[in-house]
This record gives sequence, C-alpha cells and structure tokens, in this order.
Amino acid sequence: MDESEKKERYFNERLLELKGRRRRIQKSFYFALFTTLIFAVLGPVLVWSVNMGTRLAPVMIAYVIIPIGMLPILRGRVRDIEQEIREVEFELDLQQFERSPVETKAEKTLRLNDAQLQRYYSLNLSQNTWVFVVGIGCMILGLGLMVGTLYLITNYADTLDAKIITGVLGSIGTFLTSYVAAIFLKMHSSATQHLGGVHSRLVDTHQILLASVVASRIENEELREKTMAQLALQVVDPNRTHDKSIQPST
Repeated sequence: MDESEKKERYFNERLLELKGRRRRIQKSFYFALFTTLIFAVLGPVLVWSVNMGTRLAPVMIAYVIIPIGMLPILRGRVRDIEQEIREVEFELDLQQFERSPVETKAEKTLRLNDAQLQRYYSLNLSQNTWVFVVGIGCMILGLGLMVGTLYLITNYADTLDAKIITGVLGSIGTFLTSYVAAIFLKMHSSATQHLGGVHSRLVDTHQILLASVVASRIENEELREKTMAQLALQVVDPNRTHDKSIQPST
C-alpha cells in the first residue's frame, strides 16, 4: 500500500468518525431542545395543577435553564465538526486526482479563504441579528411601558399627584428605552453598510485566489510564472492595465 492509499484510507476513516460524532451531537441537541419545550409548556401547568408553586417553581426553572444553556454549546460543536468534515472531504478530493505541489498549494489557499469567509459571514450575521433583535425588543419594551403607564393612570392613580408621578416615570422609562432602541438600530444600519464594503474587498480577494488556482494548472512553467506575476501586479494595483512586457512570447 503506497502513501496516497494510506492517506485516502485515513481520511475515509476520519470522515466516518466525524459524521458519527456529528450525528450523536445532533441527537443531543434535539433532545435538549425537546426537553426545553416540554418543561416550558408543561411545567407551569404541572405547578398550577398540584398547587405547589413555591416549592416546585425553582426546580422547574432549573430544568428549563439547563437545556437552554446546552443548546448554544451543542450547536457550536456541530458547526466545528461540519467544518472539519468539509476539510476532510476536500483532502479526499485532492487525493483522487494527481496534482502538482503548485496546484495543491493554490487550491488549499482558496479552500482556506472560503472557510474564513464563511466563518466571517456567520459571525457578522449572528452579531447583526442580535443587535437588531435587541433594538426591536427595546422598542417593544418602550411601547409596553407607555401602555402600562396609561393603564395605571386610568385605573389605579386616584389623586393628581399620583397621576403626575406615574406619568413622569412612565415617560422617562419610555424615552430611555426608545433611545437605547435607536442606538442599537443605528448600530445595525452602520454595521450593514460596513459589511457591504468589506464584502466587495473579500470578493476581489476570492477572485484573485481563484485565478491563481486556474493559473497553477498551466503546464508551461514560463507561462505560469508570467501569469502569476501578472496576478501579483493586479493585487498590488487593481487599476493597473495589463503590461505587454510580461505576456508570453509566441
């Protein structure tokens, strides 16, 4: 058994192991999610039906919080394993075809850039989503404070002083929550605009790396080196026109 067959066998075994681990962690994730939903729905009904709220409430809350805390951990482990699976599958693809060291290096660089791009986009999407959700939540909270203030003034505030104090406190709370909501929504808008600019630069980098993969497959060494030099000049100055002097001689 030669070296390439040993590597291919190792990667196949590694792929099967990773898929098995992913399957087990996904089962744990769905079990934790199912347990959270069951206790969140049936817990209050059970506490109310047996009339033992004071004693059972902390237990029910703990049974809900523990699976909730496991969900992001399990989800993160699934994402890490999926990334490893993609890397092993890429290595298996490399083993199936004969490639020169230059081609292998170019393809691995492109693959690494793809993985980093995916991780970058996932992180930015997650952060922007949380910023947007917090902003919307603050807006809803401000609206709830306003409605609650009107309800208290109408039904519970009997004297003029009580109505004034309730109205002032409610107005301050509504203003502060609305101000925080505006800040978060502004952050979301700015982050989205910044992400657009970064995206264009990342796309340019990806195109250059893809061009280097294509250039690495040129069998003529002189033509390949000149093409790589032209790509290097394109990286340094994207607006530079193609230099005739580095074109291959006919």
